[in-house]
Amino acid sequence: MASMVFAQNSATVNQTNDGNKANVTQSGPKNTAQVDQVGSSNFVTVDSKGTDNTATVVQNGSRNGDYGKPNWGFLKQDGNNNIATLKEGLLGGTVSNDNDGFIDQKGNGNTATMEIMGSNHNFVNHGITQIQNEATLGNTATIKQSSYNNDMDVRQEGSANVVNGTTQGSNDQFFVGQHGINNNATVSQIGDNNGEYASGFNIGTTGDTWNRITQTGSDNIGSVAQGSNNRFKMEQYGVTNTAKISQLGNNVVTTLQDGDLNIIAGYSSDVAEFAIGASMEAKQYGSDNKLYVSTAGSLTVNQGKLAQDGNHNTIKYIQTSTGSATLDQDGNSNLIWLNNTSAATASIDIDQTGDGNVVASFAGDVASGARSAATFAGASLTIDQKGAGSNLLNLNSAGADAVIDVMQDGTNNWASVNQSTVIVP
Repeated sequence: MASMVFAQNSATVNQTNDGNKANVTQSGPKNTAQVDQVGSSNFVTVDSKGTDNTATVVQNGSRNGDYGKPNWGFLKQDGNNNIATLKEGLLGGTVSNDNDGFIDQKGNGNTATMEIMGSNHNFVNHGITQIQNEATLGNTATIKQSSYNNDMDVRQEGSANVVNGTTQGSNDQFFVGQHGINNNATVSQIGDNNGEYASGFNIGTTGDTWNRITQTGSDNIGSVAQGSNNRFKMEQYGVTNTAKISQLGNNVVTTLQDGDLNIIAGYSSDVAEFAIGASMEAKQYGSDNKLYVSTAGSLTVNQGKLAQDGNHNTIKYIQTSTGSATLDQDGNSNLIWLNNTSAATASIDIDQTGDGNVVASFAGDVASGARSAATFAGASLTIDQKGAGSNLLNLNSAGADAVIDVMQDGTNNWASVNQSTVIVP
């Protein structure tokens, strides 16, 4: 019996100067397309249908000259195990600015890569879109941005998808949207002022210029690491999702989790870490959620912004330097694990509404096991436990001139506050 043999086609296009157009269409498996353009106002489309195809577009040039249009690269692939790569500013040695492009993949096991060098590239509502035909092998998208004022979107639908993004410039915009289960998005911001460029990066609320990861579904992981002067939003809707966060300084990150059994933790450990000047706003809605935060610098959490709404939630808050925090829980059987060894300028406001809530410390890496006293070494601590009763506070304070204010409503509550000051002769 004779077997069917498919031809393996290869197309290569090289164009220089301005206003050029290139169109490549391929069908079948294991085809290869390579298009290189140097100049301004050039346009290229690569459209392939089949499996194991590879398409690469490299453009260098800017929106200038007589045409006044950006370079535009469009790669479309329909099938499985395909590879698409779009590079801007990585050919010919000239500066590449003000360009646009799009990678659109439908299928499973596909890989899309965008490498952007230069400034003012606009991939908002374009960028990379990957949609699975069926929940089998996930897709992978990789983004690398350098220089400044670049905008990028990445959108994936399906399961077991991966996004890896790096911004190494300044004033860059980044949005990742994933819908499905077992997806993983990682964004590293190394430069300055990312998420602040005022070009109108509007995802969701009008005028919202924050860089963002949005995930809907379950068992997803979103990770963000920031250098300095950056802003980022992490939004996860569903159950058993994890947000991993690390900030080096002068950054703002907001995290929203809506669902049960979600976790806010560290980028490379079980505790989200913040350095001097960093701040965090976090909200969790649901039950059995965990929020673990540690700061060796100045972590400022505004009123009502570090909050949990539901039952059986846990906040683990470790503070080892100056700063302030507001910890708010609404529900029953919630825990706040407090370990503060900060300088005397620190202030913490704790508000628990419900029954059977606890402020203390716990043995082990999670808030379970043997219970001991929470620690506070700052200047001002306010604890308000409101509800029918059965709330508990166990606290040791070693702060000089510390002011501790405790209020408990209801019955069968228990409070222990031990204040001691070490006097150095």
